[in-house]
This record gives sequence, structure tokens and C-alpha cells, in this order.
Amino acid sequence: MSEEQEFLHKLARLVDREHQRHQALHTRPQAWDIQPGSPLAGDEAKSHPHDVGHGAWHALTAAQDHLLGPHSTLHSSPQGRDRLMIHTHSQFTLLRAAMENAARAVWPLQPADRAGRITRRLAMQRAEIRAAHRIRGLLSNPGTKTLQQELTDLYALLAAALGVTAAEGEKTMNKTPASYKDMVRDAAPAAGYSADTAELIWSACSALAHGDTHGTLSVLDKQVTAAQSAKGNRIALARVTGSVSGLYWCTLAAASMLSAGYELYAQRARAPF
Repeated sequence: MSEEQEFLHKLARLVDREHQRHQALHTRPQAWDIQPGSPLAGDEAKSHPHDVGHGAWHALTAAQDHLLGPHSTLHSSPQGRDRLMIHTHSQFTLLRAAMENAARAVWPLQPADRAGRITRRLAMQRAEIRAAHRIRGLLSNPGTKTLQQELTDLYALLAAALGVTAAEGEKTMNKTPASYKDMVRDAAPAAGYSADTAELIWSACSALAHGDTHGTLSVLDKQVTAAQSAKGNRIALARVTGSVSGLYWCTLAAASMLSAGYELYAQRARAPF
């Protein structure tokens, strides 16, 4: 068996496992229940309507859905289930979204203290509020509240949760960057990766999602088929194909991040006694 075939078998088993996890969750709708007296129950009493637990569970379901994408291609070939149809870019796009959403779940669940969890959850909400207002502007459809009014309400909610002034709440939130890069790096240890490794994998998926040349050249498999001269410059013609090994390692990273998210959620949603 060639190295590529070995990775193909490992990839097939990995996406099969994710499909089974998805099916298992559908048979256990109570999996996302938050027990009274649990850390998340206490968090939600202070973060409502932007509940820490609900936000994390939504991110987990989005990550799981994106991980189902590679699985859906398993049966696309009549040769059998281990003949995965490899695309050059699209499957990495799905894995990027899976990893981002899994990290988006881990990130607010990660802090051991309630103040840290609520601060991170509301920092994420601030980014969503700003994005929503940008869309409303494009649609010329302002909401019932201005951007500043919504942000003021958010700072007041954080201040009440932390027992500080609104100004101090805003200052605390300003010290809590909530970009996907920050979330992926901060969540990496929970998934068993260093921050740099997680960012590298996420960035590779992002480069392919955007069609960036450096992503194509550094991640995908290439075979030079011909060379020619044009205006005095040598140009190599290459055949680019999907990378089975690259797809496997990126899938593994996204699945590991998702597993970390589910484990943290279960831990925070469970009452200590």
C-alpha cells in the first residue's frame, strides 16, 4: 500500500467517525442541556441574553456540520467507500470553517473563572454586533438601536457581571481580542496543539479557501509537466492535485478541536454535586 493510500484509509476512518458522532448527537438531544448548579448555569444568569453555553453549543453544531462535508464525498466514487474524491480547494474551505467554529466554542469555555468566560463570550458578541450593523448599512435598513446603543448595553452587561463600572467593563473588553486567529491560537492547547501549529494549519486552510497562490504551492501536490519560455522568462507548467496527506492532517486538527469543545462543554454544563 502506498503512502497516499494509507492516508486515504486514515482519512476515510476519520470522517466516518465524525459522521457517527453527528448521528449520536442527534439521538441524544439532551447532550446540550445545562444542569442547575453547573458553571454554565451560573454564567448564563449573568450573561443573558448572550448566554455562554448557547453560544458555544451553536459553534459546536456549526463545526460538526462543516466536518460532515468531506464525509459526503465518500460514496461519490463507484469504486467503494475508501475512494474519497479529493478536491483541490473546497474541502480545505470546509475544514477551515470547522476549525474556526470549534475554536469559537472552546475559547469562551476555556477560562476556569466565570469572569473570563463571560468576558470572552461578550467580546465575541461585540464583533457580531458590529458585523450586523455593517450589513444593515449595506441594506439601508437600520435597526431599532444604533451601534453605540447596542455596545453601551453590552458594556453595561459585562460591568454588572464583573461588578465594575461600565467604563471598566469596556476597558476589559478592549483587552480581549476576539478574532478567529486569536481564538484558534488560544484554543490550541485544549486540542493538543501548540498555538503556532494550530495557526499554521488554520492559515493553510484559509489560503486555499481564498485561492491564494502561496497556499496552492505550499499545500497541494504538484507535478511539473512541461517548461517553456515566454519573453525570455522560463515558465513551468504544473499539474496541481489535492493533497491526501494535507487533507488528513487538517481534518485531524479540526476534529481534535471539536472534541476539545465537546469535552469542555460537558465539563462546564455538569453540576459539581
